[in-house]
Amino acid sequence: ELVNTIRKDSTIFDYNVRQALGKSQKPFQEMEDTMNDPKRKQQFWKFNNGITAVCDSFKKIGINPASYEIKNFKIVNGRQTTYFLEKNEDILGDTVVGLTLHATDDDDEKERISRYTNTQTKVSSIDLHTINPRVEALESQCRTRYKKYFFEGQTNAFSSLPIKDQRNY
Repeated sequence: ELVNTIRKDSTIFDYNVRQALGKSQKPFQEMEDTMNDPKRKQQFWKFNNGITAVCDSFKKIGINPASYEIKNFKIVNGRQTTYFLEKNEDILGDTVVGLTLHATDDDDEKERISRYTNTQTKVSSIDLHTINPRVEALESQCRTRYKKYFFEGQTNAFSSLPIKDQRNY
């Protein structure tokens, strides 16, 4: 349904600050890898940030199946995801994609939603290792055995501490 909506409405990305980045980008490759793995394909909605959209209003008009009337639907974040869906419609099947929809008739608020959802700080690959159990264990051991030292397992972890806590090291 989403792919059909995108193809029918040429203004759907009017509030989106970026267009599709193309197949050469890492997110596209990761989505493709997920969709080509039968087990992970069912978890696509968990691994993908989904789509953020704004609209003037929406209301439920049907119960079984659930259906909604949405006025002035605009996608503000998730162009890489929607581009992937468009280019891979033949393998989507019953893939689920997350959608966050904000209803507001305030154009300034719509613009801010678009701007803020498109400017989060990029996570570096080194920071992704902080959730590894071995790194967590190492950090814990350093904290208990070597109290004079600070284990910085995440970018800017030390500088994010309050000054009074930094003085302990």
